[in-house]
Amino acid sequence: MRILVTGAGGFIGRILAEGLQSDGGHEVVGLCRRDVPPKAAPGVTWMVCDLSLGIPALDPVDYIIHTAALPDSESLSTSEFIGRNLAMAENIALFAQRVSARGVIYTSSVNLNGDVRSGLLDENSDRINPSRYGVSKYLCETVFEYNKNSFPTVSLRLCGVVGRGAHACWLAQVLSHAVNGDDIPVFNEKRLFNNLVHTDDLLDFVKRLVLKGFSGFNAFPIASENPISIGDVVAEIIKATGSCSNKKNDGITDNSFMISNRFAMEHFQYSPLTVIENLKKFAITRA
Repeated sequence: MRILVTGAGGFIGRILAEGLQSDGGHEVVGLCRRDVPPKAAPGVTWMVCDLSLGIPALDPVDYIIHTAALPDSESLSTSEFIGRNLAMAENIALFAQRVSARGVIYTSSVNLNGDVRSGLLDENSDRINPSRYGVSKYLCETVFEYNKNSFPTVSLRLCGVVGRGAHACWLAQVLSHAVNGDDIPVFNEKRLFNNLVHTDDLLDFVKRLVLKGFSGFNAFPIASENPISIGDVVAEIIKATGSCSNKKNDGITDNSFMISNRFAMEHFQYSPLTVIENLKKFAITRA
């Protein structure tokens, strides 16, 4: 199949673009906002464009994997930040209709829920005080839901994504501390945690969705299985890296929660590895 991956110059987009081409055997076009990434896979057709301004002339595609998004660190006003992210989604929707795409897979975020006030986040959890990044993710979802009769969409609400090249999430910071032998601050040490997705699990799931197809509009979170305590998460990374780091207990906060995989597993056969398995795989990339 022919697949368009947006945000292909970024961490998640590049892994999906190159993995779908090399492991899945698909014809992949990767759109990058700035430069084509260094040592980019030659099997992917790479293009540079600002997706918020439109999509260049392309031959029809079967599926669109939309990972492109402005990060919250962009120095833009809130209205411009949200507007440009929303424009990307609208341009994807127009393109999907024009080429009669079989479907869109959107990498959304649990940030759209904002303050999670229950111990378990699922597809029906409330949205409470989300950041502008979370608001933009939610509004982009509404674009795809509005167009569900023209093309189907699966919106994957991601938490901390780990794998080779990860640098922004909390676990990447923990791993960096461990590799450097620094003390590692730990909040909510006793609370359970499964808030990570390894890029291997994500790629496998996207390949399954493309192979099996889907219908309508579905938005739901995904994470790892078999939660362990946050303290044990840090201990596993220290152990896996052979680090001399120590845990530094910094107390308790109110924003600790786990993520339910029930919807993804029951309706889309999502089959992630466990927290410990994914932590070990992640640690190996930097050990």
